[in-house]
Amino acid sequence: MSGICGIFQRDRQPVHRQLLQTLTNSIADRGPDGQNVYCENHIGLGHTLLITTDESIAERQPLTLDGKTSIAADLRLDGRKELIGKLRGQGCAIAANSPDVLLLLHAYQIWGEDCLEHLLGVFAFAIWDDRAQKLFCARDRIGVKPFFYANLGDVFLFSNTLNCLHLHPAVSQHLNEEAIADFLLFGFNHNPHTTTFKDIQRLPGGHSLTVTGDRLSLRRYWTLPVPEMMRYRQPETYIEQFQTLLDEAIGDRLRTEKVGIFFSGGLDSTNMAATALDVAKSNNFNLDLQGFTVIYRDRIPDREEKYAQLAADALEMPLHYLVADDYQLFQGRELPHLQTPEPCLNPFPLQDDHQYRQIAQHSRIGLYGEGADEALRASKVMDLWGKMPAIALLGDLADCLKRGLQPQWGTGILGKGRHWKRENNEDDGYLDWFDRDFEKRLQLRDRLRSTKTPAKSPHPFRPQAYQDLLQPMWMLNFEASDPGFTRIPLEVRFPFLDVRLLNYLLSLPPFPWFINKELERATLSWRTGQGDRQDLPAAIAQRPKTPLAGQPFYTFLQAGQRPWDELKAIDAINAYVDVEKLLQVTRREKLDIYTAWCSLRPLGLGHWLQQF
Repeated sequence: MSGICGIFQRDRQPVHRQLLQTLTNSIADRGPDGQNVYCENHIGLGHTLLITTDESIAERQPLTLDGKTSIAADLRLDGRKELIGKLRGQGCAIAANSPDVLLLLHAYQIWGEDCLEHLLGVFAFAIWDDRAQKLFCARDRIGVKPFFYANLGDVFLFSNTLNCLHLHPAVSQHLNEEAIADFLLFGFNHNPHTTTFKDIQRLPGGHSLTVTGDRLSLRRYWTLPVPEMMRYRQPETYIEQFQTLLDEAIGDRLRTEKVGIFFSGGLDSTNMAATALDVAKSNNFNLDLQGFTVIYRDRIPDREEKYAQLAADALEMPLHYLVADDYQLFQGRELPHLQTPEPCLNPFPLQDDHQYRQIAQHSRIGLYGEGADEALRASKVMDLWGKMPAIALLGDLADCLKRGLQPQWGTGILGKGRHWKRENNEDDGYLDWFDRDFEKRLQLRDRLRSTKTPAKSPHPFRPQAYQDLLQPMWMLNFEASDPGFTRIPLEVRFPFLDVRLLNYLLSLPPFPWFINKELERATLSWRTGQGDRQDLPAAIAQRPKTPLAGQPFYTFLQAGQRPWDELKAIDAINAYVDVEKLLQVTRREKLDIYTAWCSLRPLGLGHWLQQF
């Protein structure tokens, strides 16, 4: 993990080295292990290093091989053995322990921009090609690593940290009203190309960007695959292949002796921990894996502590608790290090900050199970009728019944009722506290209504899983855990979103493997009792999906807190929100949890505007 930034003077004027150094200094907190700049005529690259793998100990960036091609990258490459084999096959003499950035630069020298077809993992990088006089930038397929840029005529800027770009004098502070509208309507920006600032853009996941003196070219190089259905003769083969790919995904995300894991004692986090320990053991690797769990003992009924401790004891893994009962609503929001690059609705910023710092004290890597629910999402029977051969579908359903699994039928009766309600209720989900001019200018009602009918999924037999993996909410999830947002040198890694694993899961028959996560449960059951480990309690492998037993923020509102009064003192919010109408809505005798949550968005925006 690293901080990267750069300046390309497209008019061929020299880059001001001190300005480049200022930008690089601003990202020092995400790379405390080294800092360097490359400045040559009209191109400048900056880099700060955080060592998170054994190979990156020897890493130095910006890196050049011949003085003509230079790179600044934030990356972790997966499938290194395969990539090194390809490079050697092209005549490249490269050591097995070479840092990832060296592999990437060699790949570019061999394949040019097509090197992206050979890369697995997560990355955001910029390569200056002096011979072609172009800057080649790219972001990983899923979009885990952020990449921001500003194209301002004669100057092109980039960084993986949004705040960094504000330090260049050519970047204005003008806001993007469409992004603000999306935040107030949905809680996040729906457009993967834009930010809250007019001058600063996002490079979406799976895209590359090529910049020359007179051209800027954006290209989508990858889309989530829609593979053909794959069937095996023996049920055990599905489990073995899933286990193999999960081993690869987690093994590629270890690569160091100390690792933390966001641990709930649920199916996903327990499977991750068990897999990590198995992979380390099979490779004679001394892994110090420790779990970190947020729990409530009084504020809400919470069973996380019980399950997390059961699983941790069976895995013989140290477990650390963060007791969250005493954190107050919006506590710490005024602290400089908790000020966010863009508007964000986080009722407990200090709690999240303390959890990330707790993990970072142990390791610079945190494994997170996000993505498992979406990748293993079940399909509905009626959605598949006519899209799968009837004999195959009926055979799979019979298999479900033999296993005692109940599929979702999806007859559509309730859905039709909801659709009728939407058609006859223009205000469905719309809260009437917007400023009238802003509402009219941005056509907010139509903007909300356009999201009510989801796009048709191109995947014939895993339609819901496919759509869930493409939700714009992922952009927020990834960036909210990135050091450019948290200001904590901790890299969060998502094994269940490994593209090799996703490709496999999207190719499997929907039944029986995705009913109640049957595939993952079967794999976890197989791991039970392996080696010298205690048996994992049946309560873990059989535990149903259990969301948090209550909403902590709502308990404060039920106790009489009304944080919205703070908005009266924030003049900037009046351009977007009618504060008096908002106060009327939130003073209802029975404020339901949906209205309460949506009505906190203006408060999140107001806090951000006040700081900004």
